[in-house]
Amino acid sequence: MVETTKPATPIIIDSEDNSKLKQFIADPENQKYIEGEPYREGKDDAIGVKAFVLTDSNEISNLRNKAKAFGGTLHFSPKAHILFPSLPMEIPKGYTLHFRKKEDFEWGGPQPRIWVLDDPELVALADNIELNGQREPVDASPSPNGSGKLWLIEGHGRFTSIFEILAKRDPQKWVGIWTKEKKRTKLECFEDSVILNGKKKLSAYELGTFIMKLKEEFPEIYISGKHGFNFQETVAKRLGISQQTVSTVLLSFKDVQAQQPRVSEEIYHSVVKLPEGLVREARKAPEEAKPKVYEVVVDQKLETPEVKKVVEIAKANPEISKEDLAAEADRIRKEKEAAAEAKAKQYVVEAEKLEAKSEKSIDKLIEACKPYYPEDFCNTIHAHLSKDSKTVKVDVDKAIEFAKKVVTSLYERVSEEDLQNIFLEADAQ
Repeated sequence: MVETTKPATPIIIDSEDNSKLKQFIADPENQKYIEGEPYREGKDDAIGVKAFVLTDSNEISNLRNKAKAFGGTLHFSPKAHILFPSLPMEIPKGYTLHFRKKEDFEWGGPQPRIWVLDDPELVALADNIELNGQREPVDASPSPNGSGKLWLIEGHGRFTSIFEILAKRDPQKWVGIWTKEKKRTKLECFEDSVILNGKKKLSAYELGTFIMKLKEEFPEIYISGKHGFNFQETVAKRLGISQQTVSTVLLSFKDVQAQQPRVSEEIYHSVVKLPEGLVREARKAPEEAKPKVYEVVVDQKLETPEVKKVVEIAKANPEISKEDLAAEADRIRKEKEAAAEAKAKQYVVEAEKLEAKSEKSIDKLIEACKPYYPEDFCNTIHAHLSKDSKTVKVDVDKAIEFAKKVVTSLYERVSEEDLQNIFLEADAQ
């Protein structure tokens, strides 16, 4: 098979049965789907698919039927868009799989995640998709307003990575996105979006914004007292989170929202992405010190224990300057790093002691067994007896007894002729 540069969109077939791939290529009716020479994709044989196929659902359907004629099915893999033949991509019951262009979507649906194009997390996601392909389809629903467009329910990061980052790097390759689609009502679109995006993955501001959006869009459902519950109880029951979580998220949301006019736009874009646990600690700072606290938390990427200490410093001196607060945070972080380094050194010392014990144990075993068994045999016995022992302390008498059992077992497995040969070889040595 000819080695060539990997096309963007390959058809792949198991290399153990490349006759099917050859038959598929040889069929004149399939020529309009494929381009380039066959090449190696991992351990499989592959051939490229023309880009127009993936932008036309009818052509995808035709290609799927073509694959069936050769005993295969279409499949979407991490490193390639289409595999042939292989197992079909698993999607939940009630969904259908599609390949969509950017213009197939409309904005106005639920968007719980907040993405900034230069967000390192988003850029890393785009780099991963560029390397490995789109691993999972995004979740979408036909727009409930009847426009014929789609609402994106889950997968905003993948959507933004492909259409706003990768499509600009290579517009001919990144022409669309795989979707799994299911029809929903407007309420189902919103509630499924926050549930499927993972409530714990959303920042305090993202989840809080979404909760307030639910109240705005569906007052008949989320209005306080409508169903015998207050607003927070209704949110908790419908989204499957505790009422305490709803309460703390809304408090953190309001605190983050209040910082918008008090910090730079760059800092604010990072503050809205902070986990609820960090915001919960930062909002305990004195009101006049909060902007400085949030800036230091973002600039130095502090974790919850450091944030607690920084807040205590701000409480003791609300008038502290941002520079002095940053210096204190830097000191706290360095103390943490020093403690971690000291702990790592202690681990090294303990490991060296353990290794020394092990070496002594091996030496003792070999010395005791010298009259009976070769050194490499003793080493093997020691390794076996001590592999599950944290102390690597091997009792020599037990080791010798174990070695005798091994020799006896080996003796019972050899033929009389083999045994005589072994004796002759031992006598000669």
